[in-house]
Amino acid sequence: MAENVSAGVKSADYLVSTFSVEGMDFTFNVGNPNDAIQKVLLSGSLFDFPEILEMVKYIKDGDTIADVGSNVGNHAVYYSKKFPNARILPFEPNAEAMRLLVANLDSNGGCPNVDRRYIGFGMSDQSGAAVSWRGGDNNLGNSKILDASNLHLVDRDPARFNETRLVTGDDVFLESGVDFIKIDVEGHEVPCLMGLKKTLDRHHPVVFIEISNDNMKLVTDYFADLGYVDVWKDTHYAKVTNKIFVFSAEKRPA
Repeated sequence: MAENVSAGVKSADYLVSTFSVEGMDFTFNVGNPNDAIQKVLLSGSLFDFPEILEMVKYIKDGDTIADVGSNVGNHAVYYSKKFPNARILPFEPNAEAMRLLVANLDSNGGCPNVDRRYIGFGMSDQSGAAVSWRGGDNNLGNSKILDASNLHLVDRDPARFNETRLVTGDDVFLESGVDFIKIDVEGHEVPCLMGLKKTLDRHHPVVFIEISNDNMKLVTDYFADLGYVDVWKDTHYAKVTNKIFVFSAEKRPA
């Protein structure tokens, strides 16, 4: 439950919402008060907080947490405050979301346990250039990754498209490891997971993932092949299902 809400204060560039959750103080910058996620922050609440509460059951302070599809930092800022000894790595390829993400990290004491090196990157099955397409006018969180063949769109419509970079999860985490991965990549989950396969096979992190209904079989088969089982799911969105997968040695194929 949010307390001490002060929403709608105007900064130089954004509306500012300040509120408390679980005794922790939050400040979020809002660029579009009608945006699906930002309007919740402006109202003095964290977006999808019931799901966050499910995630934190599988996170310990000191863990390495990947926030893949960080958007404006709703989850990253919460992780940073909830787990001050954790290491949080947000991945966000959309330019507009990146600006708000950085502003929100800065407005919350800088979030010193957040490693910012992959802000500006999407996660996929290969590294290199790509394009981020901005979601609908009031749904920045629906932004999607397009391949490099679409780079010409950046010059044609820079308000909707920006050039970005891709990295594989294995490039980032195979050697160092990761404990918890949150994936919300708007239909790009299969390439994202393919680039994480060696990491999951070696380190067995817990994975929260939003799955497009069109990708459900591919994703569930992928996890089953690695010996993962789903321990929680949510279906309150029409076109996607959210699941948490954990590794089970007993379920791992021979």
